[in-house]
Amino acid sequence: MVPSKRLEVITSGAADEIVIETLIGIRLFSYTLVNRVQGSGKRGKRADDDFMDLMHNCLFIIICSEEEAKKAAEALRPIVEEFGGVIAVSDCMLVKTDTP
Repeated sequence: MVPSKRLEVITSGAADEIVIETLIGIRLFSYTLVNRVQGSGKRGKRADDDFMDLMHNCLFIIICSEEEAKKAAEALRPIVEEFGGVIAVSDCMLVKTDTP
């Protein structure tokens, strides 16, 4: 197992392509994107039933090094400030497998 950081970014689905472009720009190519997450926060309740596909939230999960997590959090901060959401960084253990 490898000590790593888990970066979770919850933001507007309208910003998902911007987040992806930002991650690519800082050379973080591995992420998981979960569309249509629901919950409640400063902007009120967000449901996953938005018929116009503009008001739902999405969740990015990125497993990376501490240095990469700091770089990503700083690069993504302006996006989250503009579109709303949160960025959370936590410790995790990456279980390596033999598959590429």
